Amino acid sequence: MTLSTTRRLFQVLELHGQDDKLARGFSYFIFGLILLNITATMLETLPDLDPRWVPVFEWFDVFSVTVFAAEYLLRVAVCTSDPRFVGSIKGRLKFAATPLAIIDLLAIAPAIIPLIVPAITPTDLRFLRVLRFLRVFKLTRYSESFQLFGRVVRGRRHELALSMFLIAILLVISSSVMYVLEHEAQPDQFSSIPASMWWGIVTLATVGYGDVIPVTVLGRIVGGFIVVLGVGVVALPAAILASGFMDELTARRNAAAALAASKPHVETCPHCGKNVHEKPLVQVAPKS
Repeated sequence: MTLSTTRRLFQVLELHGQDDKLARGFSYFIFGLILLNITATMLETLPDLDPRWVPVFEWFDVFSVTVFAAEYLLRVAVCTSDPRFVGSIKGRLKFAATPLAIIDLLAIAPAIIPLIVPAITPTDLRFLRVLRFLRVFKLTRYSESFQLFGRVVRGRRHELALSMFLIAILLVISSSVMYVLEHEAQPDQFSSIPASMWWGIVTLATVGYGDVIPVTVLGRIVGGFIVVLGVGVVALPAAILASGFMDELTARRNAAAALAASKPHVETCPHCGKNVHEKPLVQVAPKS
């Protein structure tokens, strides 16, 4: 593979969404193929599916795996064109360890595993079919919305981790308190603190299934307090993500405004739309 060919393949595979018709067309093709795979995986689970469609789905899966495998191998082959992955072996290993490359590998794993492990049970096959839904994560490479969400999560990962830790502490405390208050009245429902955590999760998330509820007066009072407390605590991750999205969108608008301000102002004619300071191509000699 020549250097020019490698560079061109890198542009097609990695520079999607830019002013390159071939790269944009390839992105649309992979994007549509991923959506079709998700649809096919769901349709295959229909109990009254016509048996004539089974070979169609199988051949479509073979085609999809072939495309995804070829895409993955080409990305590994041309990744050295990226300055971050310099080196024939070291660069490719570093690329293979990136999250997006791992997602690409997981997308073809359900088809590779049965070849490596022949003794696959029907239950294992159903599990592998469900694993094909991992292909939806390949959309993060082609969707600006997914990339935006990823940047927000990475930028707010410390705040999100802190909120998750706070929720976990609240879950343990509330489950322990309810175990103490309700164990004697309901030994089957609140048999232990881990068993009480189901009530804690449902209550803190304000889902309220009603399958496990406190029956003692003190238990209901404490449970009501935990419900009110849970509304505010569980809303923390949503508020953190909303703040991150606002910051990211503001930064993008500021960057676009700065780019527009750096460009020279062009005064255009209101009639023809041309630059009024631009010299005409044909100079008209003045009349004597």
